[in-house]
Amino acid sequence: MYVRSLAITRAFMIAIVLGSSVIAAVVTFSVYVELYPSEGLDPEKIFIASILINLLRGPLTQIPEAITAYVRIKQSFRRMEELLECEEMAPVDTETLGDAKHGETTLLITNGTFVWDLEKTAEQLEKEKKQKDEEKEKQKQEDKKKDKDDVHDKKKEYNQ
Repeated sequence: MYVRSLAITRAFMIAIVLGSSVIAAVVTFSVYVELYPSEGLDPEKIFIASILINLLRGPLTQIPEAITAYVRIKQSFRRMEELLECEEMAPVDTETLGDAKHGETTLLITNGTFVWDLEKTAEQLEKEKKQKDEEKEKQKQEDKKKDKDDVHDKKKEYNQ
């Protein structure tokens, strides 16, 4: 969804920029005629203005790309900041192997568990589920014992 909205926004911005030179020319000439009706438009002024507007077209076409790049950079910095500010899950044991020769294994990870956020691992979730199940079972047994005791107490009261 993000990519689609980014593409639509970029297409919209490119359409505006490509059409902006024509719009700029029309607006420029209209404003000039309104402000200076006595001077009018002669070919010299029209050619100079159209050359200046065409010179601006190049930088104007780069504006959508610059805005898109800025948004991407800002998002990347936010992600890197979140990653760097995360607490470490467990200390990392390292071992220096010395200089690696071509074709040798330079990095070996055994029994590694990797998560992006501080989420619980599958083992932790399973352990918590077992604990909850045990607590529920224990509570059921206590409730049954309490019910039996209540029935027993009621029988005593009735017999007395």
